[in-house]
Amino acid sequence: MLDMEEEKMLVYGRKKEDLLTCTLSDETNELLSALDMMPSFIGNIVDFELNKILRECEAIIFKSAGLYEEGYFDCAFYLLRQVWELIENMLLMSYDRKKLADWNKGTGKFDLLATKKELTRVSTAYQQMKEKLGGFFGQLKSDRDRAQKIVHKQGFNTFYTFRRYPANFPSDKQKEEREFFESFLKKNVGLFILFYIAVEPLSLATADKKLSLKIHENFATGSIDVDLAKKCLGDKEFNTIKKLDIYKDTFETFNARAPVNSYTLCVTQENFFPMEQLDSIWKDKVVLCGCAFQILRILKSGIVARKFMSYSFDSFYYTSIIPENKRFDLCVSSDFEPYISIVDNYNISHGKRYVSKVILYNEVWLIEHDNILHKEQIEFLNSIGTESQENIFEKQHDRALTKEEKDYMKTILEMIELPN
Repeated sequence: MLDMEEEKMLVYGRKKEDLLTCTLSDETNELLSALDMMPSFIGNIVDFELNKILRECEAIIFKSAGLYEEGYFDCAFYLLRQVWELIENMLLMSYDRKKLADWNKGTGKFDLLATKKELTRVSTAYQQMKEKLGGFFGQLKSDRDRAQKIVHKQGFNTFYTFRRYPANFPSDKQKEEREFFESFLKKNVGLFILFYIAVEPLSLATADKKLSLKIHENFATGSIDVDLAKKCLGDKEFNTIKKLDIYKDTFETFNARAPVNSYTLCVTQENFFPMEQLDSIWKDKVVLCGCAFQILRILKSGIVARKFMSYSFDSFYYTSIIPENKRFDLCVSSDFEPYISIVDNYNISHGKRYVSKVILYNEVWLIEHDNILHKEQIEFLNSIGTESQENIFEKQHDRALTKEEKDYMKTILEMIELPN
């Protein structure tokens, strides 16, 4: 009679027997690496919770690849089938908030046919995708039907116990199935990207190199990987997506703008001022927020600063004076806490450097700089701190405020209690 340890070893062996392990191709691993690097993230606050589904779909894709390599072929196909189900529910939830609320409560239900029917009714985007990308969806359905037969064990060649013998499942058959799995996985990555664009078309707009020069806002939305999208969907299909209504409105909104230079985008999207390009940034000054414009004026005045930090809002800008590996030193308000209570505003000792305080938009900002500020620089910082909002606007836009703009600014200043 076997003792407990021997029985455990036998059970462990049964768990691992009949598994045909393999290694997926380099092409598939490169594709997965690109997906891993793609920052798929819905920045639109209204649809923010849908990021949970994006994360799960990504996890499913990676886990399916792992399961297939470990020999759990049917489970791997089953997981990939879930991507289509989840991603269509995600699109429906972007229209149906009650369905999203049900999922948050744990009462959400999967009904694939009902989801498709409802999407066809409420989503023009879904209708257009199915119509204009019929070839892609048709091939995906055909592959899914083939995968269903594997999942539901339709044939002895889908049995673990049958496949273990080379005569029953020879190497050429193994290779054929592996290539089918990789093709199916690739199409599911394409489906994931397609529905991500449908929910958040900004993800495609920010990936357009020319159009991105007209998008100076710092959106949280992640850009798709264009090369990955073309590889998984096809060049023709990808170009078709750019012509769909789901994207055209977003494209036209930004395309109507004049482009800005890439150095300005460093400021608006990365809070970074390349010191050698201040003149280039000045040409695009109208797209900067008020505080960034004031900081640009300070830097152009000749004050060589490393970092600007808002004590109240925990926001900061840094310059190319700082080495890349030091950019996030002293970047939270608690780091500068000791300097707020000091009576002096300028040239406060900070190790081998100095900290000075300046008022920008009625908020205390701290400037970290290497050299002592001289009298004229201090006078300039004092003058900036006392400027009216109207005066700042006129300097930034090279024109006077219109009556409508004055009334609007007055309303805003009353709401946030800033001096006008």
